[in-house]
Amino acid sequence: FPARSANQRAIAVTYCVVAVDVGNSAAKLLVGVEAGRQASGDVATNYSRSFRIDQLDWTQSAVRWVLDQTPCAATQWRIASVHRGAAERLSAMIRQCDPHAEIHFISRRDLPLALDVEFPDRVGIDRLVGALAALQISKPPLVVIDAGSAVTVDWIDADGRFCGGAILPGLRLQSTSLATGTDALPDLDWIEDRPHRVPGRNTLEAIRLGVLAGIAAGIDRLVEQYTSLAKTTHPVAVLLTGGDAGVLSPHLQSVHRVEPNLVCRGLIDLAAVPTHIAPTSH
Repeated sequence: FPARSANQRAIAVTYCVVAVDVGNSAAKLLVGVEAGRQASGDVATNYSRSFRIDQLDWTQSAVRWVLDQTPCAATQWRIASVHRGAAERLSAMIRQCDPHAEIHFISRRDLPLALDVEFPDRVGIDRLVGALAALQISKPPLVVIDAGSAVTVDWIDADGRFCGGAILPGLRLQSTSLATGTDALPDLDWIEDRPHRVPGRNTLEAIRLGVLAGIAAGIDRLVEQYTSLAKTTHPVAVLLTGGDAGVLSPHLQSVHRVEPNLVCRGLIDLAAVPTHIAPTSH
């Protein structure tokens, strides 16, 4: 790793928090810089980047980006992961390249969030951090939708308790299953601004329309069912996040708003610093 430039050293801050949401296909990073800690000059309050974890050098690229492109003299990494192997590889790379960095694997015990589910320890940490972040944005009851490799649609009741939800295969999982499970159907790339026609006028459009319609209709139905559980006159807010939020949003009938990087923002906003430190991977 190259040394920081003189300009980078001049604006280096004393402390940054690096929030990492490690999913099954990508790791999302958000760097929080506390206001007033800059030595000199104007520095943005956060930086964000996403890395596909199927790339061999993604951990090196992620750590290099934090060290080279952000004004952090010292870092604390907060990692929420549903992919244990990827998180361990990232931890090992951090140890190698920045031995003085703090590394914390976040668990549900670090979160001031009440749960009303059968098996609290089995709930994905990304769902819980996203729910906690949503509660910082809107009053409960809430529906929190995270559109990634899987699409989760979770319910937070009027008392602010995480009450579970539903898990659907995401856009790429569904389209890839059609491609691998049939002889003639192709796979496709999911691009936000691709034109949308009803009905689809070719095979790719038909697959795209079918997958989008199925997921969007499922989400709308779940929002309707969850809303019927609300024992309050307070309107139910619906928050949408995740890598495929931009693709799904125009197809939802439910009134909602898109909140980018919700999980990472929840990690940044944790009031208490976790006490357990991730061991070095071997």
